[in-house]
Amino acid sequence: MNLSLLECLATGLSAACVTALVTFTLVVRRAHTDNIAKERTKWRARLREVADELAHAVETVDRFRIRRIAHTLKLLLNPFEVEDEQIVSTVVRLADCSLDKRHEVLSEVTTRLALLLQHDWEQCKHETQLWTPRRAAPKRGCFAPPSETSSSSAGKQKQSSWLSIFVSSTLLLFVAAMLFFLTAELSDVFKEAIVYFNDPSLHHSMREWAGFYGLVVMVGCAWLPLYLVFKVCEKKLVDAGVRSI
Repeated sequence: MNLSLLECLATGLSAACVTALVTFTLVVRRAHTDNIAKERTKWRARLREVADELAHAVETVDRFRIRRIAHTLKLLLNPFEVEDEQIVSTVVRLADCSLDKRHEVLSEVTTRLALLLQHDWEQCKHETQLWTPRRAAPKRGCFAPPSETSSSSAGKQKQSSWLSIFVSSTLLLFVAAMLFFLTAELSDVFKEAIVYFNDPSLHHSMREWAGFYGLVVMVGCAWLPLYLVFKVCEKKLVDAGVRSI
């Protein structure tokens, strides 16, 4: 019985280390979400407000206001990003274009801003995941006429869905195997421990009871992150399957 308890304590200690690592990762992700992600949400909201102001200025043919909006966008966007510079230059061109082309140029600006907002949203979701493989980071889409992007975007989306299905399935099987290993490895040990502590002919000290309950808590802490990861992978697998249909 003493050997089984030692083995169980060693397993519980290993599980506690894994739990501490997972908890640290979750805390770091939570800090990122509460600070940087919130500021990026405010930035996206500000860009939407500027887009509304631009549409109103175009309708009222307020060229001075359009140029002022171009300066505002220059301060909000990245000066080292080519696509961001294209947004600013397109707004400047909008202020000088003829009336019959203003709606066409405004549609181009709106599409460029929509691509920027979509990329930033996907990037924010990617960075707040439990696993963020650098190869899978979302890429920003470049502006192109609708006739050129309609066919290619559908193929890329379907390819991304199948990759997400493969990754989620692999992680789901791995976590399921870990849960099965914990169940198979600790079932006999806990059965012996329960029989041992329920034997009325034996006297158990408070130290033994404290060790037993501490072991139960450590094993439970090992189960919790694995179960959470299992549920997250399950949800991602279902979502990716729906998108691939």
